Amino acid sequence: MDMNQMTERLREALTLAQQEGIRRQQQTVEPEHVLWALLAQERGLAGSLLTKCGISLELARARVAEAMDLLPRVTGSMEANKVYVSSNLQEILVDAFDRAKKMGDAYVSIEHVLLAMATRMKLLRDLGLSEKNAIEFEIGIKEDAEHKGGLNLFGSKFGDYRQHINFTVTYSG
Repeated sequence: MDMNQMTERLREALTLAQQEGIRRQQQTVEPEHVLWALLAQERGLAGSLLTKCGISLELARARVAEAMDLLPRVTGSMEANKVYVSSNLQEILVDAFDRAKKMGDAYVSIEHVLLAMATRMKLLRDLGLSEKNAIEFEIGIKEDAEHKGGLNLFGSKFGDYRQHINFTVTYSG
């Protein structure tokens, strides 16, 4: 796994997760540490997505803290270079990289990690988050388009426009 293929916000969350593991005297960085870090990001995507799925952020943060409290601790001093990624987190990150590749994304992002977590973490399933909460869509130019050359999307923090990009999805089943 190449950290350079991760978005900046994801790299920040992984660093924060490692720091939280050290603070808690835990030798391995677990998915719970990463989820805690994602939920700690101010105006972060993870918190926004959980809220939109009807999951209380306070409850989610409390459950994650409880889960981290149950993780093994070591005694004595902890060094940053003596903290390891757990096999569970390794599997989630590999899954996230695979998802990004399948979606044609150049970078692994928080969305990819959350989708991988939703399928592998009982804590998230118990809160009501699963892969079924995800809606996937693609924006692009048709191969046979008369005028090819690109696609511009503008919205909050993109280009010179302040409005958000809004989509309306209608489902009929």
